[in-house]
Amino acid sequence: MPLLEHMVSEFDGQGTISVVKGKIVAPKFFGAFALYAVQKEFIGKGEIPENFESGLLDDPVLRPVPGPEQIDQRNRWEPLDRWLGPDLEGLRHYAFCKGLDGLSYEEKQPTDSDTKITAKLKSCYLALSPEQRTVVMFLCVRHGGAVLFPLALVLGKCTESEYAQGVMASYAILTGVFGDVKNKDHRRLFDELRANARAALDYIQYYRKGTPNEKLIEYISAGENATQEFKSTLRWNLHSNRADDAITHACVKTIAAFFNTQGGRLLIGVADDGTIVGIERDQFPNQDKFQLHLCNVLKQQLGETAAITGAAIELLSTPDNKTVCVVTCTASKVPVFCRLKGGEEHFYVRTGPSTTQLPPSELVTYVADHFPTKARSPKCLD
Repeated sequence: MPLLEHMVSEFDGQGTISVVKGKIVAPKFFGAFALYAVQKEFIGKGEIPENFESGLLDDPVLRPVPGPEQIDQRNRWEPLDRWLGPDLEGLRHYAFCKGLDGLSYEEKQPTDSDTKITAKLKSCYLALSPEQRTVVMFLCVRHGGAVLFPLALVLGKCTESEYAQGVMASYAILTGVFGDVKNKDHRRLFDELRANARAALDYIQYYRKGTPNEKLIEYISAGENATQEFKSTLRWNLHSNRADDAITHACVKTIAAFFNTQGGRLLIGVADDGTIVGIERDQFPNQDKFQLHLCNVLKQQLGETAAITGAAIELLSTPDNKTVCVVTCTASKVPVFCRLKGGEEHFYVRTGPSTTQLPPSELVTYVADHFPTKARSPKCLD
């Protein structure tokens, strides 16, 4: 397991490890083991307190220290300005008003604007994965109640160095105005904060490598049905070991059938029995080339409108570095025909877990029953 191997490497060179009642009590350092312990103990067990708003408004970024240091503070908080824009000033004003009126956070009646900003940030936190929430919570406690910079870090809104300088600026402990940290003690703190940020991001990376993609597990466990189908590859015939247009057509006609019925999901890189094969078997140089080829084929055979507006493409990775392409199709409002190389057009629908080509004798009735009269122009003619 990558995360376990990463933990072992972090403990390497730390000296004697002390274990009491099955728990490691020394050495103490910020790393994956500490984060994993916190995640198992707290995440998913109500780690977001009811007073989230008050915790957020206590962020030192919202309480700037008066004086010349404030110039340097604002410069170091620029990543938050880029991310939040006017919302950051709104939060500062809200926190400032709290400090003036002497009321508790629970007692002051917030404005609609205040509520929207804090609710948006709370929703942002709740939308994070468990390992990301672990990092935010741990860094918040470890670094004096900072909430915004830990959030910015896990969302990729700031670098490790920007995180370190931003947290330091929260307490007005930087030397110089918009200059690098030069004081030895400050440099040591900067290095420590930056190392913490890097360790936190490493934890997220290694945790994901060792954790199956929950969304992919959910999809595959549902099996093939009227709204979901598996295809091992997009273009590669695994039996003849060569590119095969018939394989590609099988994918395209399934997508067309989803458009013409009730929508659905095609998983490319998954065998009929649910085994993950991975789109790597299609022999494309990289994932971008795979997606480009898929998009071009859909445009050529189903029409540009159907390909662009009807199909959403997502790539999901597994711990063993395989990739599954998920094509999610919405039901079309107009008939979607599949155009073959010779110019012939076929019409496909889903019948249970299968894709069926409708003969002309049934096509007129089906179109009349399933599509509004005003929207029967075939998408393949775009």
